[in-house]
Amino acid sequence: MRTASVVLVGVILAGLSLLAIGAIARLSWWVVGGGKHVSINWTSDGLSPLSPVEQAKADNQAIRDRSRLQHQKDCTCALVFFKITANPGLDARIVDLFAGFNGATHVSLDCCVSDVSGPWMIDSDQGIADGPEYKGFRAWQGRWRARVPISDLIDCERLYQDLAERIADPRVRQKGLAYWTDFALGRTDPNVVTCSGLIGQCILRQPSSRLAAALRQAIQERITYGELTPNDLARAVAIEEAAQPGAQFIQTPWLNAVWNAVRY
Repeated sequence: MRTASVVLVGVILAGLSLLAIGAIARLSWWVVGGGKHVSINWTSDGLSPLSPVEQAKADNQAIRDRSRLQHQKDCTCALVFFKITANPGLDARIVDLFAGFNGATHVSLDCCVSDVSGPWMIDSDQGIADGPEYKGFRAWQGRWRARVPISDLIDCERLYQDLAERIADPRVRQKGLAYWTDFALGRTDPNVVTCSGLIGQCILRQPSSRLAAALRQAIQERITYGELTPNDLARAVAIEEAAQPGAQFIQTPWLNAVWNAVRY
């Protein structure tokens, strides 16, 4: 029995070693092949972050029923990226790892939805709604962010309607760490989403839009596979902003970034 246990442990360790070697080889191939890091110019709202009690209250006010919310048509919709918090959980650390440590661990969409309390955002979380939801903007008070208007890149009204249908569908739920095998194997269930996956799927449903074209290119250039990450959307924005002066999102080849870090 002891011999069998030793053999099993050896097989497991060998398998993990092969996975590690494969991951390192894939990363090395990507970097040498011109893999790029996305840097983001973050901004602050200048407010203090919510206390844990206030944060829990704000998160628990998320809803999937939009009956009491108002949507302003033909508005300037925007992607809003949020920087990793000072004390992140394991899931945020993993997302940041996949993003190459650019800090983008969450993305929401502002589609001009509001009520008397103020604006509401569209995203997805494992909170009380367990999936795609509308959440009051105050839930991100004090978080560093990067706001990207996308009205010129996609039909915002159609994007909002697509997202609203997904939010209203009770079959759609949040994809968390419990689905680690899906993340590892690159499997994507359309009814199990992340914040970035939810938004990315609806963007790709407008294939002729500039934003969808940039996202397809970003997917081709990434090192990860399977689930769309905030970094995929950030890279799509960087591709769109490449020729613009004063861009918020900038792509730099990893080898150049490392060399500059060492040099300075």
